Amino acid sequence: MINGGQTTTSAGRTLFDALESATTDILLTSPYLSMGVASRLSQLASSSAARWRLLTSLDPSAAANGFLSVKGLRQLLDSGIEVASDQSLHAKVFLVDDAFALVGSANLTGSGLGLVSRPNLELSVRLRDSDVPAARSQAEQWWNAAAKVHEDQLTRLEEAAKQLPRAPRVSVPRIGGSTQDVEQLLADARADGVSLWIKAQYGPGYPDHWLADGWFSSSKKGKPSFRPGDLVLVYAKDSAGCYAAVEVADDPVYDPKFVQAHSGSPDSGDRWPWVTRTVPRLVPQALTLVSLDELGVTPQGLQGGHVRLELSEFAAGVRLLAAAQSGGLAAVVAG
Repeated sequence: MINGGQTTTSAGRTLFDALESATTDILLTSPYLSMGVASRLSQLASSSAARWRLLTSLDPSAAANGFLSVKGLRQLLDSGIEVASDQSLHAKVFLVDDAFALVGSANLTGSGLGLVSRPNLELSVRLRDSDVPAARSQAEQWWNAAAKVHEDQLTRLEEAAKQLPRAPRVSVPRIGGSTQDVEQLLADARADGVSLWIKAQYGPGYPDHWLADGWFSSSKKGKPSFRPGDLVLVYAKDSAGCYAAVEVADDPVYDPKFVQAHSGSPDSGDRWPWVTRTVPRLVPQALTLVSLDELGVTPQGLQGGHVRLELSEFAAGVRLLAAAQSGGLAAVVAG
């Protein structure tokens, strides 16, 4: 029985303050993990003398839908963090050394820990010192019974995520911001032959530009590999974040005159002459930014203007866009 403790609606600050001063042993349990949080954990673990462990659940659905970052799990392993999996795990328990335990509803994600501008509504409790041993004893039992995770399990998890069934594509565009729209978009992302991308755009990002059929342009270096049906997260370089998801409508066309006429820059047509037309899929009405860290993409990776995404990376971006303005989305789903 737990006899009280200190509550918080933003677990991230409390947790990372404890992690930064850890000296002996860290055991974290969380079914979900975002790339951004995985990066922070890996950085801390790399310079820490403590033993670091994560108990999670290798659920293909969670990986496919952006709740569990496979790339993040790989980063944890590379930094020396031990990882184990139990399919029944639901608890979120964060144990640091012998005198810190935080339990509650928050997963190890930016929105769960309150590390983003529009976090989830979460509640966590820091246990009293006298209650920490009981929480650690229970978590250690779970750890000892769990299956240890290595690279081959993560490869199988990715393959299982790709094989999940998808819903039928919607052939008639519809306006809305419902959960059904988001799930349809993620189902389409799993379709055979669909490539997933992130495309960098100059400017701070203007969501209303993507609410109707739109376009983006690509470098003169050669015809880009976009194909009709591909799905793209649009990234604003000036604001350093993704703010819309669109679908490629047609094959890229070489049209420098069009680019120059519509961009207002005299040399834009020569520099980015390949035009790719798009239709909107998920566009928050207010500017909402998803950082590259949350996707596991580096700025260097976008130097060419666009880069392919893994399913889990694209799904994480979609989830964050949807969660940031739940109830206020302007989304178009097109077949």
